[in-house]
Amino acid sequence: MSNAASFRRSQPGCEDLRCNTPHEVVHYCVDCSARLCETCWDLVLHHRPEKLGSDRKLHEKTDENDYYVARRLKTILDPTVDQRKLQQLHEEDEKTTWFGITRDPTGRPFFADYGTYARIMTASTRSESAVRFPQLVSFVGQTNAGKSTLIKMLIEYQETRADPQADPTYPSPVVGASLHDTVPTSADVHLYADPATAGGSLPMLYADCEGLNAGETEPMGIAWRKSRASAKDLVNRITNSRLRQLEWATTDQRRTRSFAVTKLYPRLLYTFSDVVVFVTKNAKTFQESLQLLLDWGSASLEKSVNQPALPHAIIVVNATEQSVDPKEWDIGHATETLLKAVSQALDPFIGAPEFLRRAYFWRSQGIRIESMKDLIRCYYSSFRVVRIPNRDRLGHLREQIHKLHETIADRCDAAYYDKKSARMLSNSSQLNIYIQSAFDHFSCKLEKPFDFIEVSLKHNPIPLDFGGHILQLAVAVQNQWVDQTGAWIFDRLSSMVASCVLLDCRGRPGLAQELAKHHQRYFYNALEEFCDMSWPCGFSNEKGRCVNVKSRHISKGHQNDKGKIIAAGDYRSSFSALKYGQQWNDTLFENIQNLQNEILALSDKGTPDEKAYIDLHTRNMTSFYKGLGSARRFISHCTCFCCLMEIPEHPLPCGHILCAKCVRSFGQAHNKSNFELNSCPLHPDDSRWAKPCVVRFKPEYAGSRILSLDGGGIRGIVELEVLRAIQEELGNKIPIREFFDLIVGTSTGGIIALALGVKAWPVEKCIEQFTKLCDQAFTPREFHNIPGFDHAARLNHGSKYKTTPLHNALEKSLGKDLLFGGAHDLDKRNEIKVAVTSTDEIGMKAIVIANYSRIWEAAAATSAASPFFKPFRHKATGQIYFDGAFYNNNPAVVAHRERKLLWRDVAQHHPDIFLSVGTGQNMKQIAPEIERHKRSMPSNNQTEQNVSSRQPDTKNRKVFSKWRQILTVVHHRFDNILNAELAWNDFVKVVVDSEHSNNRRRYIRINPNLNHDPPPLDEKKQIYKLQEDAITSLSFTNEKIQIQKIAYRLIASSFYYDRTSATRDEPSNRYSCAGRICCRFEEDSPYLRALGEFFQMQQKRDFRPYFEINEHDRSFQMKRIELSETVISRMIKLATFDLGPLDIHVSSKNARVTISLYFRTTYEARDSYKSFPISGFPRALMLEEEQKRMLSTKKQSRR
Repeated sequence: MSNAASFRRSQPGCEDLRCNTPHEVVHYCVDCSARLCETCWDLVLHHRPEKLGSDRKLHEKTDENDYYVARRLKTILDPTVDQRKLQQLHEEDEKTTWFGITRDPTGRPFFADYGTYARIMTASTRSESAVRFPQLVSFVGQTNAGKSTLIKMLIEYQETRADPQADPTYPSPVVGASLHDTVPTSADVHLYADPATAGGSLPMLYADCEGLNAGETEPMGIAWRKSRASAKDLVNRITNSRLRQLEWATTDQRRTRSFAVTKLYPRLLYTFSDVVVFVTKNAKTFQESLQLLLDWGSASLEKSVNQPALPHAIIVVNATEQSVDPKEWDIGHATETLLKAVSQALDPFIGAPEFLRRAYFWRSQGIRIESMKDLIRCYYSSFRVVRIPNRDRLGHLREQIHKLHETIADRCDAAYYDKKSARMLSNSSQLNIYIQSAFDHFSCKLEKPFDFIEVSLKHNPIPLDFGGHILQLAVAVQNQWVDQTGAWIFDRLSSMVASCVLLDCRGRPGLAQELAKHHQRYFYNALEEFCDMSWPCGFSNEKGRCVNVKSRHISKGHQNDKGKIIAAGDYRSSFSALKYGQQWNDTLFENIQNLQNEILALSDKGTPDEKAYIDLHTRNMTSFYKGLGSARRFISHCTCFCCLMEIPEHPLPCGHILCAKCVRSFGQAHNKSNFELNSCPLHPDDSRWAKPCVVRFKPEYAGSRILSLDGGGIRGIVELEVLRAIQEELGNKIPIREFFDLIVGTSTGGIIALALGVKAWPVEKCIEQFTKLCDQAFTPREFHNIPGFDHAARLNHGSKYKTTPLHNALEKSLGKDLLFGGAHDLDKRNEIKVAVTSTDEIGMKAIVIANYSRIWEAAAATSAASPFFKPFRHKATGQIYFDGAFYNNNPAVVAHRERKLLWRDVAQHHPDIFLSVGTGQNMKQIAPEIERHKRSMPSNNQTEQNVSSRQPDTKNRKVFSKWRQILTVVHHRFDNILNAELAWNDFVKVVVDSEHSNNRRRYIRINPNLNHDPPPLDEKKQIYKLQEDAITSLSFTNEKIQIQKIAYRLIASSFYYDRTSATRDEPSNRYSCAGRICCRFEEDSPYLRALGEFFQMQQKRDFRPYFEINEHDRSFQMKRIELSETVISRMIKLATFDLGPLDIHVSSKNARVTISLYFRTTYEARDSYKSFPISGFPRALMLEEEQKRMLSTKKQSRR
């Protein structure tokens, strides 16, 4: 019988042993925990109407999914009391701590940020390119009201809906047992992801805040933490924590936990929450709960200004008796009923003093308060009440949990659309910047309001058009002249903007005022954006002046700079786009007309047009900046403040940064590629430099030359030995950096890139400094070699090695100079572009630092390898960076993307050379893996979808089991050499047309075979042995052949063809153009002499280096030009290169031509390739003019 019963229970049908026939349709009884068919359901005694239980309710009949949900809820409501299991749960829950209060051994409190927000966003990010807008839902209330239980039910309800029989994988809170109902369960503020939305574009995050009335009672979570015997288990939790001193904790009362819970936590959660869920257990004390909700909001309402929106409020009446009026389960009815129940609290005779006081305050500000809903709306955008039943009916509990989730999602949607319509959305990275800034702010200044605008100004996006650039200058003027009116600012701007429009019109047919009509929409857009996002409200009274801007005014009304609400009312200003727009437009066109007349007058006097435009703009610009105090007060990395049309690229000694067009316009040309500026065009009178500032451009249509350097800690010494081998093959007289246009590095490769490209160190000095840096950087913590104590040291400090010695060593070796902009000694720098990769804390997106503040800071950001070193935090912006190797241990993809952005003229062409250098490998181990990967490589045409649906997402189920070990994953990722090789193979497969294409030879990967596994990236004792092994590997013939080919390709890329005539039509449908072969190295350059010496060494009795011209698809040689003894002699003695004019003739207009340079090989090569194309070839020379005109027209239309 038992066997039959066991068999019956293992089948999907009816479980009743009396059922003799199988039935397809079965029902589940939650109360009986049984599966029954329709016939057998009524056979059960307690399923009959006449046999109702004491609660007068029939047993619940559910379907399969609802049954499993109910069982999951039952498990949550019956938490374990086993001490060992509880300890394990609390240990797991520690990993979800977002922020809280911790103390040092002396008892001094610190604010601790455990990085949970970043980890959740990282673990749930599917695509590096996906833009996500997290929504914060904060659960607050009294101790033991059931906040943690509700969050756990919401999370596991969604998981069970997605997969009814699967075990939960998402982290959720620890639920307190009734045995401990007098003790708070969780401490601090924990953060959890909502499974239904975790992978979408609108992920909801649940913040579980410590109970408001816990006082100094130690929560169970802290007690378990203290009772733990070993610190080893805490290492991963603390590794990413950041401590901030609480500067305001100067009294015993301010140092208490309860003070932080009631004063600090609300300031943070209220400021950033989309929804606040206040949990209470007793509807009869609803008035008290409502007062606490208002108290919680009131503590923070005036502690931020320019806040995007007020949060929405939901009061959850938890554990409601099933016997209440059924209408109470309806959210709308429950809301109205409970609001009606407290309506007398505002009665002037019998009302509650606290509510009357609040109502009086708002009425004195001019706000009508006629009901409790009116009062609540002063603190929250909307208000809802949701009742959650007790455990007596699990099916009913499931229904109400579903309603609660829907209500939260609905209010989050409302918050999203409110922010979107006001253009105030923050993506995951931007939100983290605001949060980190608020952590900094409230750790130092508890009473001073946090200003969202102040933070946003530090993170201005790069302008996309002329209007955006005008806005940048308008905001800069506003910041310098804070007491001036908006009309005054734009009146001053009009002369500068008009002059910029005139400058942009030179060389175009037509009058400037007619051409300016195409810019009209940008004029108005700049004014409108300034009025909406930057210009504060004009309201003022005896309490102060309103500081909220128009787009962020609606949530709180008028606030002064102390955050105080000084009056109700809408945004006021006598200056607006609507009122001033026409005057702004008329003034601009009047100024443009006057400038156009001046141009015509100068032209009549015989002044050349180009000179007239430049001189006039210089005069106007100088006058504009002098009128504002000084041009030195206006510096931007986003906008060229000379023309307001382009993004700046070229720093000047005075600190200003110009775009390429302005350098060409205001500089003196040595040739087509080199320009000198004797002063800054923004303030020429007080910026006369002793030596001219030389700016060098890549010659037009010359190709790009890319060097990509892997990350790998101490293994960077291998990269340096590879570079030294190439340097020696080049002759040791021309620094290897001179043969590259862009150097991109990640982690240790980033440090080498900065040393080579920015500091302009020779390879020998790089090697010397690198070995010193490794010794200082990997400085172990105290007790690192004592078993057990090493984990305690990591626990205390958050990283394996000391971070300060690394930063000190980087600062000492690389210096404090600015990487981009500022007063550089440009005589010691060329125009090599350098970029290092780092990793954004949120979403762990790869980012490029190409315009960072300080060189050493860029190095610190790219090398912040967790868990070896702490993440790098940039003080000026609050941005947090992880090691660049997290996503780009081989930064080839980043380098490829950057080169296409930097040089649009050759963006669609393959580079002259793309050299990727690795940090050493064991070929015997790596080669089979690469072959296996090639065979299994999936198609790369799949795209990530941006999922915004709130339906349960089964693909996210394993996400959070992964993030629990994220630090271990990170550690392996950094140290995985195979990944770098696989990344290279995948990259080449994508960018090269086919496996056998000649273009494949341009993409070169050199990663020396060490014949053993390379040491770990922090094993600094192995650095000299590793260096010897690299030298040995590079000494083999095959490696020497490869090194020589690289050197020859680099030398060939030092020459380019400069076309000097337009395309000419010739008889027989042929075409031609005139030009000459030029060298990238300047006349009188020592590098040109050294190149001549190299070619002199190449000459033998039977061979001289020569150029050869060939047309594609034609077998015969078109022309051969030898480097004669005379040409080489002039290179060496006179530092000049001249082959004379060179006409090129082709058979068709779209014919592609290649000019190659032939070398004599030194080693026994396996193939016959002795020629390499010069820079930019092959080229369709006769089509370039036409393509350039199309590109110029397209660019102008984008403005």
